Amino acid sequence: MSPPQYQIPEPLKGSEKGTWAEQSIVERLPAILRRTRDENDFPADIDERLSELGSEIPGGPIRHLRDPHAPDSGDWQAYITPYLGLDWLQPPWFFVEHYFYRRIMEAVGYFEGGPDPFMQQKEKGLRKAQTVILPLASKVREGLESGLPCVPFIKEMMYLNLWGNQGDLSLWPADSEETPDHTDLDKANDHLLADDSGQAALILQERGESQLMVDFLIDNAGFELVSDLAFADLLLSGGWASKVRFHVKRHPTFVSDAVVKDVEHTISVLSASKRDPISQLGNRLQGHAAAARVSIHPEFFWNSPLAFWDLPERLVRFLGQADLLFSKGDANYRRLLGDRHWNFQLPFDSVIDYLPVPLVALRVLKADVVVGLTPREIHKARTADPRWMVDGRWGVIQFSPPKDEGRG
Repeated sequence: MSPPQYQIPEPLKGSEKGTWAEQSIVERLPAILRRTRDENDFPADIDERLSELGSEIPGGPIRHLRDPHAPDSGDWQAYITPYLGLDWLQPPWFFVEHYFYRRIMEAVGYFEGGPDPFMQQKEKGLRKAQTVILPLASKVREGLESGLPCVPFIKEMMYLNLWGNQGDLSLWPADSEETPDHTDLDKANDHLLADDSGQAALILQERGESQLMVDFLIDNAGFELVSDLAFADLLLSGGWASKVRFHVKRHPTFVSDAVVKDVEHTISVLSASKRDPISQLGNRLQGHAAAARVSIHPEFFWNSPLAFWDLPERLVRFLGQADLLFSKGDANYRRLLGDRHWNFQLPFDSVIDYLPVPLVALRVLKADVVVGLTPREIHKARTADPRWMVDGRWGVIQFSPPKDEGRG
């Protein structure tokens, strides 16, 4: 794919003093590593490798991986080579974050049968979400029992799906009391800085009687994944789509990002619930999967430090089969923009003008990168909240048409 039509700005870096990128590398990554070690009873060799990793951040040198038999080792050799020997603050932040989690996979021997080091956090997150899963499942049942869900109902489900992105265990551990919460949609709308949900709903409405394929770039496990599954079930069971494809990471990353096992496990947990709306949701999802109306597609690209416009041609063709693509969460949004210093007021559909498929980004802001905002909305957020770009309390729903329609 071609990159955006604009001159591409510089990437965010931890070397920029006082930034969220610097704070994340210096403080957050070591804290995640400590919590991961504390929560797992790792053998001494794994714990020693994780301790070595922690000692390198932020002043140690970037080095090549030491698991040469891993299926992505060749790709990572290419990703690392330009930054080899630099300290952790010098390369682009997007590279550093993905490198950090890939180093954890190396340390635990993930590709040699080692554990998912974040499983305990993901399990805690799913248990913690039980109180909000019931009203969500009840709402889906209500919408299906009322007949073909209307556009306002689909938009409401989109809002719920957006705010589910606040469940990010890399920022707020499952036992944290500081997790932002916008389950009250009336209050949530006050924090919505861009809302193109109507355009997405119209695509679904206009093509709902055809064989519509909807793709989701999945972000977090836990409640966000449940909200993705619930939205997908509504689209399938309500006749808005004929097939949904979930695109997930090939290995655990960003603590709570979903892999194939997380999706399968979550559906099983829903099906086994003793509360009818939840078990019915899980059973419908199992039926969709058995009928090949729901499928899960893991790819190493989603674990890579590459920008979205570097998507391999094979994946360009695969995503291009969809009629609508939902991009979930902060990391996917940052990938769409290459995690760079864009002007906040550039139109979203002009920057994301390289995709072969209509895209809707559902993203809660957790990093200093965004486009498509008006001066009024920027002023509103800055005035109300000095940390508006990183504290997970503000969100966007933004739409971009496919590239043939987006470029004049």
